[in-house]
Order: sequence, then C-alpha cells, then structure tokens
Amino acid sequence: MNPCLAVFTAVSSRFVTSLILLVMLTACQTLPNDPSAETESGWRSSADFFVERRQYTNSLNSWRYSAKVGLYTPDLNEQANLIWEFEDQSNSLRLFGPLGVGTVKLQFDQSGVVLSDNKGLLHRGNNAEQLLTRIVGWPIPIEALSSWMFVLPAIGSPYRYRLNQDQQIERLEQLGWLIQYSDYRDYQGQLLPRKIIASKNLLPDKKVPVIKAKGTVVKQKSVATNGKSVATNGKSVATNGKSVATNGKIVVKLITKSWKL
Repeated sequence: MNPCLAVFTAVSSRFVTSLILLVMLTACQTLPNDPSAETESGWRSSADFFVERRQYTNSLNSWRYSAKVGLYTPDLNEQANLIWEFEDQSNSLRLFGPLGVGTVKLQFDQSGVVLSDNKGLLHRGNNAEQLLTRIVGWPIPIEALSSWMFVLPAIGSPYRYRLNQDQQIERLEQLGWLIQYSDYRDYQGQLLPRKIIASKNLLPDKKVPVIKAKGTVVKQKSVATNGKSVATNGKSVATNGKSVATNGKIVVKLITKSWKL
C-alpha cells in the first residue's frame, strides 16, 4: 500500500472515531437521566411519578376519609367537619358542624349528583362543584379533590408538580388551583399528607355567593352568623379575633383526622 495512503487512512479512522465519541458524549449530556427531570424552577410534569400510587388507588373498592375543612374567600370564613366515603364507584360526603347552612350530604357517581340540604330537600345536577356552590356557597372542586386527596392529579387535565427534599409531592398545579401538601404521615401503610391547602385566584368580577342558614343567597358585604360577625373588605375575613388573608383567592384547607383504606 502507498505509505501516504496508509497514513491518510489511519488519520481518517481516528477522526471518525473521535467524532462518534464526541456525538455520544454530547447526547449523554443533553438527554435527561430521569424521565421526570425538572423543568423551570423544579417543576415537573411526568406521569411516571404517579404510576404506582394511581394503581394502588384504583385497586381500592372502598375507603373513608375524615377531616376538618375550612373555606376562606374575601366574603367567607367557614369551617366544618367532612366525612367522605367511597364504595362501589359511588361517593358520599357529609359536611356538618359549624357550617352556616347546617348538615349537607352530597352523593355523586357517573350517573349524576344529588345534594341533600339541611331541610332534607334534594337538589340534582351533573357537576358536584356547581351544585355545592349554588346550594351551599362552597366552591370546592369536589371531583378533582377526590384525586388530590390521594396526592394524584385529576385525570384528563394538564398539571405540573414539585417535590420536597424527601421526594414527596409538595405542590401540584391543576385546573387553576395550587394544591400544597405538608406533614406526611403513615395512614395504614400509605404516606399521605395531613395538611392539604388548595387555593385559586378569583377573577376581578367573580364573587362567591354567601348563604344564610336557611339556604338563601345573600349579597351583602357583611354577614352575622351565630352571634359572630364576619367583616369583609374584599381582601380578608375576620372572625373571633382571627383573620385569614385571602387576597382575592378561594382557599380550601383540609386537616386530616383519619383514613380508612
């Protein structure tokens, strides 16, 4: 072989090898090692993180959840007890206690929604949140909450989430709501948050209806309930010397009492 040709062939071979190695190294640096790799500011959107938890939740034929629930808006500061039972693909909720409209029972499944008010009157609809808002004045995203309680995004809507240092969900954003999770505890072998706070900005012209004890909607800016005054100024609510700053938001707070899984 011509000596010059042999040298040229050797140099070309080394160049091609180096080029291949360089391309492989660049690919390793640019492709994420984890399919749920972080995006901006630590937010993620991969569904892989939720696979095991969703499989477990879907395997449950029944469960029971008990909590204290609070609703805070520029015009409301309400608290109640919540018992949520799920069985045979049907949900049954009871709200009772200091709630301004008395005990309320809400049932919903794929066939529709039925709400029983404190007088025993039945109200029917196709959307649990809309019915609860219209009759009780509590704009809680019930259907989505049934997933959020299990630290799962609701199916069918975009979302993103952030993890804490223990690789647990700390924040979840979906449907315009920010859901914050804290104080994870063991409930029958499942790590679930004791505290859940969901908040959503109100549109400038959007107001949450205030409901009297008899179940009628009122429009005044201040409401007297059980001898306690609720002062509202569009930004905060004060009751019993305590204030909750809402700053034009709806805030739903859950403090878990127990899980039966």
